[in-house]
Amino acid sequence: MTDPSDDSRLKQLDDRFRQAMAHRKKGESELAENLLCEILQEYRAEGYPDREVMVTINLAQILHQQGRLDEAVEEYQRALEQAERLDDTRRKALILGALSVIDANRGDREGSRHLLEESLRLYREVGDPVGIANQLGNLGLLRQSEGRVSEALECFSQAAALFAAVGNAPGAIGVLQCVGELQRRQGEYAAAMVSHQNALLLAQQVGDLPRQAQSLRAIGQLERVKGNLDTAARFIEKGMSLHQRTGDGSGVLAGLIDLGTVEFARGRPAEAIGRLDRCIAEAGRLRLFTPLVKALLNRALYRLDTDRMDLVQADLDEVKRLLDSQDDPSLWSLWSLTTVRILLRESRWEEAGRLLQEELERVTTANLVGVRPAILGLIASLDTVLGKTRQGIEGFHQAEALYRALGDAEGTRMAVLAYAQNVAETGAIQESLAALDGLWKRYQQQKSSQPVVQGEILLGRATVHHLRGAYREALADLALAIESYREADSQVSWVGSQVFEAKVMLDAHRVAGAPLPEELGERLDQLVAQADTFRSPTISTIAHLTQAEAWLAFDRAEQGRSGTPAAADRTELVRKEALQALQQSEEIGFPVGVCRSLELFAWLDDDREKAKRARDLWLSMECTVRAAQLTEEWGLAAPSEMEKP
Repeated sequence: MTDPSDDSRLKQLDDRFRQAMAHRKKGESELAENLLCEILQEYRAEGYPDREVMVTINLAQILHQQGRLDEAVEEYQRALEQAERLDDTRRKALILGALSVIDANRGDREGSRHLLEESLRLYREVGDPVGIANQLGNLGLLRQSEGRVSEALECFSQAAALFAAVGNAPGAIGVLQCVGELQRRQGEYAAAMVSHQNALLLAQQVGDLPRQAQSLRAIGQLERVKGNLDTAARFIEKGMSLHQRTGDGSGVLAGLIDLGTVEFARGRPAEAIGRLDRCIAEAGRLRLFTPLVKALLNRALYRLDTDRMDLVQADLDEVKRLLDSQDDPSLWSLWSLTTVRILLRESRWEEAGRLLQEELERVTTANLVGVRPAILGLIASLDTVLGKTRQGIEGFHQAEALYRALGDAEGTRMAVLAYAQNVAETGAIQESLAALDGLWKRYQQQKSSQPVVQGEILLGRATVHHLRGAYREALADLALAIESYREADSQVSWVGSQVFEAKVMLDAHRVAGAPLPEELGERLDQLVAQADTFRSPTISTIAHLTQAEAWLAFDRAEQGRSGTPAAADRTELVRKEALQALQQSEEIGFPVGVCRSLELFAWLDDDREKAKRARDLWLSMECTVRAAQLTEEWGLAAPSEMEKP
């Protein structure tokens, strides 16, 4: 064994270690990992245990950054044993802190909390204020993930005071960034902007380029939420430029994902997907697991509103393959929720319900508080499409409460929107409109330019106006919603909202005698052809029923003008479409489709019995407004107490 006093040999090994760290700083993780493995063996063979633990920790950090959590834990455990043999308390505290972060990522909050507390104890034992402050910051992040916002802020405050006391600017910047992110999640965008701007100013004062880059990207994300998309892109691109300058490959990839989000908000999904394509290629080259998975999932989400479900499924299959080798509950949850959205789109209710229940059990066991409201929202969506309106309303209400507790403004908006649309079905029209008008007012106050969000709110309000027979107001909102979806290139929503617009026109014609646009029939032909490409039985069924209803309306309008049957009498074609829609709706368990089919049969044959069957089915779903409309339109006897839900 070489004498440890051989300074030249030690200097040679240390130079190689610095070379490995330079590779790591540039984002060249594979080169850094391979070189560290070689150096580790040589330090061990030459008898430098202090250097051995240092290299092992750095190797574990690289594996952790790549998302190779099992391997990272093995290296951290090995480093912990080495530190214990050397009685190196400070490094023991560092390793326990890192292991606590991995436990938190895996959803083991109890294990994470225990390790954090032990790390804090050891840092206090050696009197390391920076170490104490770092762990208080991590504890704040843990509290934040549990929805304990006030306790999280207290931890951040204590950490900030310690960093300030020792003049540790990087730590102070990190705390400001954590507070800013917490404020952003709470919807306190102005306060979050101040926190991130202060972090950026401090980072600029001390010349901390990596943290400048992080703050620039965070400010960009806030500008995106406000709807200032050009400004958002500029900040994110500045941050990416600094990431590139410092060789931070992970930061560059995060910036590409951020830019993809901006492009999608602009209504440019092709450009957004292009950003993600670059991210996916580079993440694969650098073997960076987490950004690779997030980019694949985002790409799948951006493609959900197109007719390329084969590509969506391919991305999800690749994510599942990657996750099969990892134990990361939060990423598994993202995969599950995206998969559920596909299953709902394809009317695969049973599979969606099973996966949602499995995921609910997983996040409950792992205490993934932040994921739970999204699952409850999707369960509520499934309940409503299956006709369980009251259950759906309760589910959306629970999701809204959890989103509010977590301070998730975007999640709260989605839950309120879904709740408002469904509670209107039960007759609470004014409550629904008040909630939707509130969403629209807040959206306008943000001076945002997010066409999909705008379209969703307007479509929701149009749905309620249609329910209450305010056809003019419904059509006005729909015109704006359709334009929003067109601007966003949101194909499924664009087609669906136009089909709904046709339905509103048909109801206004039938109930109030409003004229039908001459071009409606031709436009519906095109919409039905597009709807049939979406691999969604429900979307296709509703489109075909609306088209058949239009045929019937045009034929009867012509007959009314001439007093004779229409030249192109499509009665049998309407009957065929209604029968096919009824059979498919019954087959997939789509009660709205069944009701719409029965209503069409009733109008076709002047059949009060079919109208009553439709009315009673609406009642069984607790859609009392629709049931009341049919009762009045057909002069039906009020339902008996036994027939009421």
